[in-house]
Amino acid sequence: MHIKTNHNLAETWVDDVSHLIHKILPEGNVASKSYYETEKLMHTLSMPYHRIDVCQNNCMIYWGDPDESLIICKFCEHPRYKPEKSSRKRASGTKRIPYKRMFYLPLSDRLKRLYLSERTASHIRWHAEHTCHDGKMEHPSDGKVWKHFQELYPEFASKSRNVYLGLCTDGFNPFGSSGVPGRNHPKRSLDVFLRPLIEELQSLWAFGVEAFDVSVKQNFNLKAVLMWTISDFPALGMLSGWTTHGRLSCPYCMEDTDAFQLMHGRKSSWFDCHRRFLPPDHVYRQNKRSFLKNNVVSKTGPHYRSGDEILEHQLGEFYGVQKTAECGGNGHVNNQIEGYGVTHQWHKHSIFWELPYWRTHLLRHCFDVMHIEKNFFDNIINTLLNVTGKTKDSINSRKDLVLYCDRKPLHLTQFDVGIFFRDLCSRSLNRSDIAHLKDNIAQTLCNLEKIFPPSFFDVMEHLTVHLPEEAELGGPMQFRWMYLFERFMFHLKKKANNKASVEGSIVEQFFIC
Repeated sequence: MHIKTNHNLAETWVDDVSHLIHKILPEGNVASKSYYETEKLMHTLSMPYHRIDVCQNNCMIYWGDPDESLIICKFCEHPRYKPEKSSRKRASGTKRIPYKRMFYLPLSDRLKRLYLSERTASHIRWHAEHTCHDGKMEHPSDGKVWKHFQELYPEFASKSRNVYLGLCTDGFNPFGSSGVPGRNHPKRSLDVFLRPLIEELQSLWAFGVEAFDVSVKQNFNLKAVLMWTISDFPALGMLSGWTTHGRLSCPYCMEDTDAFQLMHGRKSSWFDCHRRFLPPDHVYRQNKRSFLKNNVVSKTGPHYRSGDEILEHQLGEFYGVQKTAECGGNGHVNNQIEGYGVTHQWHKHSIFWELPYWRTHLLRHCFDVMHIEKNFFDNIINTLLNVTGKTKDSINSRKDLVLYCDRKPLHLTQFDVGIFFRDLCSRSLNRSDIAHLKDNIAQTLCNLEKIFPPSFFDVMEHLTVHLPEEAELGGPMQFRWMYLFERFMFHLKKKANNKASVEGSIVEQFFIC
């Protein structure tokens, strides 16, 4: 079955192979003779999953009391089920067909299975058993976030078999342009679909589940914690509740940003936003010609806000942002809060704040180095090669250059972006090297600002200045980038064979492989 799903082979192929194997084996063997028998056997060994009805407009899911018994959406009043055809009478016991449905794969059963395999059981405890070399970070457990969490929750940290989780979010279109329409994208209503996961994470934190560790032949209570999320930049906005486009899109700088909108290019630019990250006595801070006209920078980097500060002051006291459970999945679309786009970009109260430990985390939503690195170098290559439609050096860019800068004609010099990403993405990081990365990337971005026009510096270039800080908090980047998950998504795409039910097709094929 694993070979069938990986290579998209026909069911008749499995029938023929199963029949052949049955004939080869001695008489009286119990080997399955067909695809149907094999699939039936595999389903008895597979993990459970839940089918949950969803509002057609992504307002809510029909799950849990009292929502599970509703037949119309409590927000938009759209019916839950499709109308029955008048030519047919519904037989007793036949289930009605919902407009939309999601599949939820419970987390607890999958965590328990990891401890039932001798191959994986010992690896899950490795984070507590490995020794950290002096000044080196080889695993997220060597970073500040992990150590800070263990100091706050010593009882959880004392049990090495407890699991530390990361949540990766990514989307894909399994059938290209003929697949799922864009209007069905969850966008700001993503919290609606995360409700079952959040409630299970709350249960795993408070009560845990009974599990068996096969490596030591012992029963134990398994608990879990969600350390952070990993996603591309648009998905980070859907998860965190902070809109990631526009002048205030950086979730670190927030309202304390120097980004501005270009008069001719009509886009947000982070040009000359990086001298503030240089040492106070750096010569670039006094330069009035190579950056913005007559601009001297004396301010320092932005204040990094704690979870308590964000939750109590910004989300609660100042802006009063609503939760998705209160206003529905579409309640955030046209309901912009006062000051939105000027002093803040909060559009919702993220569901992750319901986790009791979320506010104490030093790092909650990770930038994805894979996408930042790709977009950064795409912009450089497209601009240097003057790729039509993709270059950042257009006529409007030159007009903005004259308007904002007082520099000599453009010329190219050597810059060290590649060296920065090479060192940042190494398998192990020295704490002393991270301090050099912080200084080097700030100066590298300033060197680029002396070369490229303001239109070149979009938010992707700006986010690189925050990556060393995340490396110091979370440890090596290979544990928090999306290369692994992008490859796995490609694997899942091949399992979507039924255009009428994409999610169900993927789930069924995933279980029988």
